[in-house]
Amino acid sequence: MSYVVRDVAMVFGLAAAAAYLNNWLVWPLYWFAQGTMLWDLFVLGHDCGHGSFSNEMNSVVGDLLHSSILVPYHGWRISHKTHHQNHGHVENDESWHPLTEKMYKSLDTVTRILKFTLPFPMLAYPFYLASCLG
Repeated sequence: MSYVVRDVAMVFGLAAAAAYLNNWLVWPLYWFAQGTMLWDLFVLGHDCGHGSFSNEMNSVVGDLLHSSILVPYHGWRISHKTHHQNHGHVENDESWHPLTEKMYKSLDTVTRILKFTLPFPMLAYPFYLASCLG
């Protein structure tokens, strides 16, 4: 629990420092540092999803942490468990959908660029969030 308290305090501390300094040179540093800390909150919520945080508090802490970074905890927890149960299975894994070499070579150039470079990967997360709502 001390990691959660420390990291949440760090998130608020970084936000307060950036707001206090309010300088265009500081904001990119803030974005990088805060992004790192928010990733840390995801990792702590991830550990809750694996049941390794605390038997009594996994769901509560995981839900609070993931909600703070706009990740639907229970939807993520369920899909992540399914992912681990089928890890590496080409047909059953929900998180990993590789293309066969034959399928990849059959894609036109535009599809290859959009599917395997920016900006398409950046759009995947909003679609993931939307899929957890329904």
